[in-house]
Amino acid sequence: MPKSTKKIIKQSIWVLCLQLIGIELIILFLYLSLRTAVIFLDYTDISSPVILQLKISEAAIFIILSVIQAILIMTAVISWTNESFLIHKNTLTHKRGLVTLKEDVYYLNNIQDLQIRQGFLSRLFNFGSVKFFSPDIGRKITIMNVPNPKEIGDLVIKLKSEIPPSQTDNILRMN
Repeated sequence: MPKSTKKIIKQSIWVLCLQLIGIELIILFLYLSLRTAVIFLDYTDISSPVILQLKISEAAIFIILSVIQAILIMTAVISWTNESFLIHKNTLTHKRGLVTLKEDVYYLNNIQDLQIRQGFLSRLFNFGSVKFFSPDIGRKITIMNVPNPKEIGDLVIKLKSEIPPSQTDNILRMN
């Protein structure tokens, strides 16, 4: 089998970008909402203890929101970098985890159905989800938000067709 059939799949970089933009927008909305509430208060007497307390509270809120934003961004990036799928010969391997590595191996000859899902944004940025059904484990295996989902589905079909008939007893069909 040629080495080109070994494929490592990660989530689309567009998904990560959309997550990061979403985090930025949520934090911006929260900050502007809190800032607007403070603006409506009377700032005529700057030396007033109440106004001084509001300024300190505003700075604390900004720092707290910045820390929350940093944590959310790090979580999104770490999650994105530490999950992958590997399609090789007759297996599909799902690897994930940072501290504890979890690895699930599925055999292509046990895959019965294949579905490719793409919404509007997914089609626009050419990413989507590929779902496989394995009757042996009784559930669907989903590769979410991957670039070129049709290419991945075609590769699985190709690899499954190369498995000798004695090793495969399920029929793979596109839905």
